[in-house]
Amino acid sequence: MAPTAQDHINIGMQLVHDGDTNAALEQFNHALQLAPGSPAALLGRGFLRHELGNLEGALQDLTALLAQQPDHLGARMRRGLVLRELGRVEQAGADFAYAVQRAPRDPDVLYNRALFYQEIGDMPAALADLTRALDLRPDHIPTLNNRGLARAVLEDVPGALADFNRSLALQPDQPRVLNNRGLARRTIGDLSGAMADFTAALALDSGRPDTLYNLGVTRVRAGNPLGAVESFQRALAFWPDDPELTYRVGWAYAHAGRCREALEWLGEAISLDPHLGDLAAEDPAFDPCRG
Repeated sequence: MAPTAQDHINIGMQLVHDGDTNAALEQFNHALQLAPGSPAALLGRGFLRHELGNLEGALQDLTALLAQQPDHLGARMRRGLVLRELGRVEQAGADFAYAVQRAPRDPDVLYNRALFYQEIGDMPAALADLTRALDLRPDHIPTLNNRGLARAVLEDVPGALADFNRSLALQPDQPRVLNNRGLARRTIGDLSGAMADFTAALALDSGRPDTLYNLGVTRVRAGNPLGAVESFQRALAFWPDDPELTYRVGWAYAHAGRCREALEWLGEAISLDPHLGDLAAEDPAFDPCRG
């Protein structure tokens, strides 16, 4: 007996669960050949096309599904994401607004609209949605983390620290949150606390060049420029020939009074990005090393 459309949908869903995206896509294609307009197949294929970068195909599938089921919030929010990636921000915002109108007390809907607002840089709107979502679901770690980021951007550092602290109390082993709390601590001058957070993040995940960079900058501010050199050079192992990191090695050596090494690294940075020469000309760290 030949497989039915539902058989193909079931196999596709299992393949999605197994991580075989391309094979799953084929199953949803077969399902739609047998049952054109199947909502489940359109949803599955629309999500997979989005994940695979076929934005126009994803938009086509999700729009076809929403024509049948306008209140399908999963499809509505995913189409909003697709429209955002296509640069159609106004239409994307309309999809998220529709979803929130239909489910104003659904924390997932509020959370996803907040992520959209963060992507387009509307942090006050993101903060409002994240706060509403947390009122409904107080211990949701991703919502806490994103509200902490929004508060940090809006220069509410105490609020950001409160969110990061709460998130880490719920789940301590979050290197990204430790990194972000370290940045917040550094902003208020808590250099030892910041270095402790960066070090803890690296103990959980040593392959974080952004955290190594942050630790290096903080070590210079804390009076340990040679420790900063070590941090920046470790980061360069992940981002070889990065002009900014190369510049920072020279910058740290300059803070340490090691002018020969400082100028060697600065020269290498300028060869990678000539604009860094203008930055160095205004950077007081290099003053002791100027001829």
